[in-house]
Amino acid sequence: MDGKLGNEYLRNKTTGCRDWIAARKVVDAWEIAGNADAILQVDPDYKLVTIEDAVATFLMVQKNKDISDERLSQYKQLLEIRLLPFTKSRMIEHIQEMDNSRVWAEFRNSWVNLNPLRNRKPTPGEVVVQKSMGKRTASRFIGDLRGFLRYCVLNELLSANYATRDYGMVTSKVKDPKEPFSDQDLWFVYSASGEVTDGKGGKNLRTGTQNGYEAYVFALVMRYTGLRISDVCALEGLQLVPFRFGIWEYAISCNPIKTANTKQNNHVLIPIPSGNLPGHPNVVAALQRLPLKHGRFFFLGGGPVPEKGTAEWKKRLQHATNGWRERITRLFAIAERMMKAEGKSFSVHPHPHRFRHTFCAWMLQMGMSTRAVAEYIGDTEETLRSHYGKFCVAEQEAAARAFGERVVNMPVTVDVNSASPWKRLL
Repeated sequence: MDGKLGNEYLRNKTTGCRDWIAARKVVDAWEIAGNADAILQVDPDYKLVTIEDAVATFLMVQKNKDISDERLSQYKQLLEIRLLPFTKSRMIEHIQEMDNSRVWAEFRNSWVNLNPLRNRKPTPGEVVVQKSMGKRTASRFIGDLRGFLRYCVLNELLSANYATRDYGMVTSKVKDPKEPFSDQDLWFVYSASGEVTDGKGGKNLRTGTQNGYEAYVFALVMRYTGLRISDVCALEGLQLVPFRFGIWEYAISCNPIKTANTKQNNHVLIPIPSGNLPGHPNVVAALQRLPLKHGRFFFLGGGPVPEKGTAEWKKRLQHATNGWRERITRLFAIAERMMKAEGKSFSVHPHPHRFRHTFCAWMLQMGMSTRAVAEYIGDTEETLRSHYGKFCVAEQEAAARAFGERVVNMPVTVDVNSASPWKRLL
């Protein structure tokens, strides 16, 4: 067990024990034997590390691996928003004090849904009931915790990874299917953009402004490309390119992969509607109507833009991504009020990533191959099937066709149908 014993800091390898009772017996035996040197068998360079420092260093290591901002944010949700408050509430200062399975089990049991109202403010007098964390979120947290504890073990801050199955940390194998927006959902979201204000006009806030139009086009791009918010935020005018194949006239040229070091390996051209698809908006014209910010970007405004790939660029893009996530969330809130006024509601819980689910389900329902859709969204076919399996029409049709051909061509040695006593009824 790591910790202070007298004036020395002993590690578990010093005593060969992981619990204080056993370690105390070892030290008592040393003292009885008069072996004072054994007690001093400590590593002078080994220092106590605060939990805040361990978390900060781990996050820095992950950031240097060039993981996505979204992935880094998930680590922060676990470590900064949950682990640090948990340890402070129990007055645990150093990570070495957590070198036992009990404290990590207690940390796991402390996980609850911190957003039970899903970003909605409680109404006056409403009692907010605490909800347990969903299985999918808990599984993701356990996976992230394993990564953090693995880092701690490698750096000799802990003696074991207490987030593994051996210590009772079990993840769920079930993956929630991704549901798309319905056409009615989208109709209200697009309509809500006309009610977005620019914050001016006093009691009579102005609607139908450029703010609302930008929100409308942003939603269209997410819906018809499946791109993540960060990719749409950084979308440049040069990425809207002529693409005259079939019914298409324009496409979005992009590299939809999460990590920057693999983005260039997945260049795709995603065709977008240009007014020739009945029932669908003219996404090309909507983009072309937007004045380019900084002469380059459709949606990234603000001050000077840092060079792409730099730390300043990543920070700026993360800020813009957070801002647009809030704007789209407010758009959903307006749409929800409009629906409620007509006695309707969203078919699914609205969040920005739902546009991506809608894009994937739409393509798969039309019979597009999983390989093509996976390339468009920068993901694997395995992930696509696990999330959108029921929409994989092309694969199911091809399988049924092949199955049917083989059944018809397989020779029958015995007519088992003749054995049925109920044949006259069928």
